[in-house]
Formats: sequence, structure tokens, C-alpha cells
Amino acid sequence: MEETKNDLLSEEDIPIKKKVFHKHRAAYTPETKQMFFDLMRDYGIQKVHEKTSVPYETLRTIKKILTKFGAPRKRGQKIKHPEFDDELKNWIIFGRRKNLKLTAKRIFGYARKTAKERGLEGIKFSWGWFRHFLRSHTFSLRKPTSNLIKPIDTLLPKVNNFIEEMKGLIDGGIYEEDWILNMDETSIPTEINKAKTIEVKGASNVKIKTTGKEKDCTTVVLSGTMSGKKLKAMIIIKSKGKKKIQTSHDNIKIYFREKGSWMDFDGMTYFINNILSPWSRTIPEGKRALLLLDNCKSHINYDIEDKLRKLKIDTKKFPSNTTSYLQPLDLTVNGPLKRHYETLWDDYQFNNQELTKKAKNFKNPSKETKVDWIGKSWASVTEETMQKGFKLYKKTNEVSIEQVSLEDDIPNDEIALAMLEKEEENLSDEKFDNQDELNEEENEDFNFSAEPEDELLKYEIIFNETKVTLS
Repeated sequence: MEETKNDLLSEEDIPIKKKVFHKHRAAYTPETKQMFFDLMRDYGIQKVHEKTSVPYETLRTIKKILTKFGAPRKRGQKIKHPEFDDELKNWIIFGRRKNLKLTAKRIFGYARKTAKERGLEGIKFSWGWFRHFLRSHTFSLRKPTSNLIKPIDTLLPKVNNFIEEMKGLIDGGIYEEDWILNMDETSIPTEINKAKTIEVKGASNVKIKTTGKEKDCTTVVLSGTMSGKKLKAMIIIKSKGKKKIQTSHDNIKIYFREKGSWMDFDGMTYFINNILSPWSRTIPEGKRALLLLDNCKSHINYDIEDKLRKLKIDTKKFPSNTTSYLQPLDLTVNGPLKRHYETLWDDYQFNNQELTKKAKNFKNPSKETKVDWIGKSWASVTEETMQKGFKLYKKTNEVSIEQVSLEDDIPNDEIALAMLEKEEENLSDEKFDNQDELNEEENEDFNFSAEPEDELLKYEIIFNETKVTLS
């Protein structure tokens, strides 16, 4: 058993956030190993393992190696021209402070130009040199953040205020769970080819047969209550003139639109008259319903508000840019629905060998077939799935935004596959002309090198301002 101190670690002793990311060949820096060694010497392996989530065997290996050989030494190539290296580093830092886009091509050009002006010889500006330069100065190539996506820090006050308002309305008995409704549109492509296919290693092209209609989409309007009740789904289909589509599903309504399959004021009116109106007749006397909407312009105008008011339905809009955090249908419903639709599409693609004469593509499924797929997909969404989307507004809610996840709605084998694909995407590196991998994990406060110093060390801790105290 490891001997431990009774004293508590101060915040300055271990600036570690309890969060671990798995990487294939990640390793800790010498400074990190030494810090772990000092903590284990004072507090024991078990306590450090519990508070940092670093594997117990990894910590024991670090202690064994450092006890035998002493403090670790840094590895790597010696910098031949440190002044040139620092100049290039400072140029990059200065450019990024101005938010300039510094691509690999631009850095190579500046490096060659500067080396030529300084009369430096013997520097091979290869991808290996570039990779070593990035790693030694804790740089990495990253995709620019979209200006359309606002950071959660700026949205957090809006999100928390909305949640508190909703809890107040529910706790105060103004609205009951059976009469709190969310409505949203989602676009379903005719083809969903996100799943990977088997191919021979090294193949330059991975081709599959399609219908040639990859950009065709169908808009589906979904709605459900906080208690888990699903209303009928409204499918918007582009069609010149009203056409009849035969379907055996009683959980859908079809709205034909001439100039495209998207939502407009007429579509919203159709939704109110054919879906909300029958549902509103079940609202008890003296009660009112609450409809949660996003900020789409076609959702609300004076006429629509007046119609909803007559149906005893009040409206409440989500704050702008917060639907990915607050809208129940976005949180837990749209994903499972599209995954079920993708399964039906894959079965059609695999079993349908009939091709068109001209392009030799698969024949595009008929509108009746698409409607049938959407009806089956909507039927596959359970009440529990719908209820989980409203977790944030429950009276006894003690979960945070990050805990509302789709994983509870996916079977266990699909969870493993989804996590594996997500991990592969996170670890997929940007490829250049020679297919070198240059992408590495980076965070704002500390960036620890991912050099494979020890194959036993396969985890990397994310360090930031959050501090953990061992007790």
C-alpha cells in the first residue's frame, strides 16, 4: 500500500482538470512526468490516479522509471539555427495576434525567403522539418472557426436565463408538462451516405453508386410535448399542383408546395390547422399550452399569433443562436430519426440493383417511398427519447447542458461504433502533398508534446485554469 499524507494539496500543486482524451501514441512531457512523480511521492499513486484519471499502471510505470533513472531528459533534434527558428516563431505569433491566416504554404515561403536573405545553408524545408518546428513551439494547424458559430461562453448567460425562466413557468404551475410543446423543421436528404464502406487499403478513390440526387432534400416538421407525446409529422413536398400520395401511415401529414420544399407562412398555417388545432382540443378548461419555437421568420406573424391564441396556445422563442443547446428536438430527436432513415436508405441502396439507362445510377426512390421511410423513422422515435430532450426544464433537473446526449438513444453496439468513428475523426490529420500527418491536439494554456516517448503512456491530460485539490 502507498503511504499518503493527510494534508490537502493546494491549488498551485496540481493544476489539472479531471478530463482525459485517448490518443494512439500520445506521451507526457518530462515536466509532466516529474510532476506526477512528485505528487505520487507525497500523496501516493491511488490518490493521484483518482483525481487525475491517469491509469494506475501508467503512474506506477512513471514512478518506477524515475526512481531508477532519475529525472527524464528531453529528446529530439538540436536546432541548428536557433536565431532563425526564433525569428520564424515570432513572425507567426505576431501574425496570429492580428488574426492573419498563416497557412503551411505561406510559412514555407517566408522561411525560405528569410533563410536566403540570412545566407543560411543546409536547411531542408521538408515536411519533417515543418512538423518538428510545430511540435517544438507548441503550434498546430487548425481549421479557422466559423464566424457564424458563437462560442458557448458568450451564449451561456442567455442559455441559463432561458432555463431558469422555463423552470419558473413549470414550477409555478403556469404550464404543465403535457401542454409544453416544441416544434421544429429538419431537412432529410434523399441520400445519406455518411457511413463508411470497406475498400482496399491505399485506394485513391472510394466510389459508390448513387441516384445522382445527392442534393435533393425533404423538409419534415416535427413536434412533441414534454411528457413524450408525438404529434403528427408534416412533410413538405415540392409539387406543381396538388397531388395525392398514398400512405399507410397515420402519423404524418403532407403539405405540397410549388416553389420548393421549405417552410413558409402558408406551411405554418397548414401546420396549425391540421396538426395543432386537433391537439389543442384536448387542452383542459382553464389551461393553456406553450409552444417553443426558434427564430425562423416563417414561424410567427400577427395572423399566426392570433390563430394560436384562439387555440389557447402561447409561444416562446429560444434566444438567438442557442437552439443547439436548448431546443429539445435538436438535442435528442432529429439525430435518431435521421439514423433510422439512413438505415432504410442503405437497405434500398444495397437491395435495389435496378439502374437508370443513361447515367447508370440507382433509380431515385419515389415520393411514396420517401414518405414511407419518414413515417417509419418518426414511428421509431420513442416517448423516452422525446422526454430526454426536455431534461433541462424538468422540475427536479440537476443535469447540465453537457449531460444531455444522444448516446442514451443508441443501442450499445451502435454507441461503440459512433464513439469509434468520432475518435477517428478527432484523430484524422490534415493531409498534404506527401500525405504527412500534421494535426495535433492543442489547447490554449498548455500544449504537451505527443512524441511517443513511452508506448505505455497512451493518455493525455488537458491542462487549463481549472484546478483540482486532492483530499
